[in-house]
Amino acid sequence: MLSSYVLSGIATLASFVSASAVVHRDAHERVFARQSSSCIQVSVTFNELKSTAWGESVSVVGSIAQLGNWDTSKAIFMTATGYTASNPQWVATVNIPPGTSFQYKYIKFNTDGSVQWEFDPNHSYTVPNTCTTNPSIKDTWQSSTPTSTTSTKASTSTATPTPTCTNGPTTRNCWQGTFSIDTDFDTNWPTTGRTVSYDFDIRNTTMSPDGHARQVLAINNQYPGPTIYANWGDMISVTVHNNMPNNGTSIHWHGLRQWHKGSQDGVPGVNECPLAPGQSKTYTFQATQYGTSWYHSHWSSQYGDGVLGPIVIYGPATANYDIDVGPLPITDWYYPTVAQTAARTMHVNAGPPKADSALINGSMVIQGAGSYSRTTLQPGKRHRLRLINTAVDNHFMVSLDNHVMQVITNDFVPIVPYNTTHLFLGIGQRYDVIITANQASSNYWFRAEVQVAAGCGDNWNNGNLNAIFSYAGQ
Repeated sequence: MLSSYVLSGIATLASFVSASAVVHRDAHERVFARQSSSCIQVSVTFNELKSTAWGESVSVVGSIAQLGNWDTSKAIFMTATGYTASNPQWVATVNIPPGTSFQYKYIKFNTDGSVQWEFDPNHSYTVPNTCTTNPSIKDTWQSSTPTSTTSTKASTSTATPTPTCTNGPTTRNCWQGTFSIDTDFDTNWPTTGRTVSYDFDIRNTTMSPDGHARQVLAINNQYPGPTIYANWGDMISVTVHNNMPNNGTSIHWHGLRQWHKGSQDGVPGVNECPLAPGQSKTYTFQATQYGTSWYHSHWSSQYGDGVLGPIVIYGPATANYDIDVGPLPITDWYYPTVAQTAARTMHVNAGPPKADSALINGSMVIQGAGSYSRTTLQPGKRHRLRLINTAVDNHFMVSLDNHVMQVITNDFVPIVPYNTTHLFLGIGQRYDVIITANQASSNYWFRAEVQVAAGCGDNWNNGNLNAIFSYAGQ
């Protein structure tokens, strides 16, 4: 079960963890797996000294499945939390069966996506037959004259595909026909002839996303609102019904270009009047871009009270992945409505108010109430996660304990992939990342930290804004 230190005795989460893998937080607030009494795995820590430039990263790969079987796309990402100019240390801990003998090498991922191997010979190691100690291997990047050396592009090519190239786990750069990651979607996009349609009913209601009831302006009686899914080139049609008794409204499609469709942008006072109570409107536009975004009311401060939801437009990508786990919206949360909070703030000589809490995918635990959002990872698989900051005033630094995020998209812009353990998410910003489930099968904290010291908002529940990522079977 989860430690009472972490969850303050919240029994509803006890079933998340099996008896053999207890998840808890140590003094440094890390979540890790405790081994069972029978010795099945030994935690081997790899320490590599390698100076790198900004955006570069180091991984370890080897001759056993736990180290990717020499497949660079399955290499174990190393962290650089203790890296300094005088001690450029990269670290990774891998669970390996006792007595296992293997060979391994370190590789560097360059900023252009290429892979650089350290020089020969291979390192060799045999795991101790006992679990009483956790060995630590200390290495330095081998840069002497090699007997052989390899420098190859990463497993995700960005070459223009042939007309037969189709999008799949190993060909995410492809899309359909001649459309690929190399297509400039500002000048060229597919037209599928398909329309995806949605119906939004916006009305006042009461909800308790973190266990504390408050008034919410909800779409289809849910928060966040329904996710819009479409393919690159689809037409999107959304009919909005305003059933709020005292509020106008609109829906803005954040970041979407609206090519020759400015009237569909949903900004009152710019291209439309607000939709009055009892009125309906259908927005229709083409998805000429692909990636992750969100829609929200552009009337007053309504989106902070619930009128929002994610947008996922499928298309090519700059790196391969196996599973798309979908969007993960993150927001600050206020117990008075945002409309009330904004009105009070305008009448005092002070900055923005401190948020009461935050929601990750529409839920949170605070003061013993609520529940954590949970995402399931398949062991050994690469998962695309779509991060969205839908906050009113909080900017977040996000991370997943013991895992590296490979960043492939910023807003609607595909980028050369890079690896990081922490990612700053500004208001309205979106990042698509790939998370490889290459750690011990357990439960891990996903953390969202408000950057208070940097002047990026404040939150009463800061330090406890978490979600749970669970390996399948936990």
